[in-house]
Amino acid sequence: MGFKSTIQGLVQSAFVTIGDIAEPIIYTSITDGNYDTYSGQIVNVETSYNINVIVKYPMLQGDKVGGNETEIGFTGDTITRNGELYSINSIASDAVIATYTLNLVRIG
Repeated sequence: MGFKSTIQGLVQSAFVTIGDIAEPIIYTSITDGNYDTYSGQIVNVETSYNINVIVKYPMLQGDKVGGNETEIGFTGDTITRNGELYSINSIASDAVIATYTLNLVRIG
């Protein structure tokens, strides 16, 4: 067995493992809606997505994702995990934008 076969086997095992440890969350995106003339308010539109993620916590001071750290707005977007509601505080990605790290604040 050559290096190529060995590496392919390891990568395949890693993806199987990731699938086993991923857990479901609900990501809710909130966008500005239309002005409701009856209520006199802007009605926001919520779109929810059920996705599987790998949860890593707590994030230590020196434990940072290198690359693109940004304080992205996502104002109002939420994550629901195990019945608890979290607001997205910031998002960081690795240098090749293959993974994302979300900084969450529990709000409910």
